[in-house]
Amino acid sequence: MSKIGTSAKVTIPTLRAMEGRAEPIMMVTAYDFPSGRLADEAGLEIVLVGDSLAMTMLRQPDTLSVTMDEMLVFARSAGPARAMVIGDLPYGSYTVGGEDAVRNALRLMKEARTDAVKLEGARASRPSCGAWRAPASPSWATSA
Repeated sequence: MSKIGTSAKVTIPTLRAMEGRAEPIMMVTAYDFPSGRLADEAGLEIVLVGDSLAMTMLRQPDTLSVTMDEMLVFARSAGPARAMVIGDLPYGSYTVGGEDAVRNALRLMKEARTDAVKLEGARASRPSCGAWRAPASPSWATSA
């Protein structure tokens, strides 16, 4: 279980150890500095900065319109000090091909300081997932 006030950075080994002990892993979605800080203070392990920010922060009707540059700004501002930060790759930022997937994932990790990236999609997105795994960086893929 999370320990409120713990200051050690949450990493993949941290999460694997928690899983091995059958401890719950808590994740919340955040889009700004106050929310990211509160997640840290509450002892949550993961902060996801999702493309749903298009609807919750930018008043868009769906997630399709959020841009890579917008994801970078929100991920950078929400990133807490302790919790693992996962940045969502927005629609169209990885569907063209593996090179786009790697370039945009690296942008999230470098420019927004995320610890991992998340992408989602149908089977057609699998080549992008394979291309991203090549640099051996943390990623989380979901499929529809």
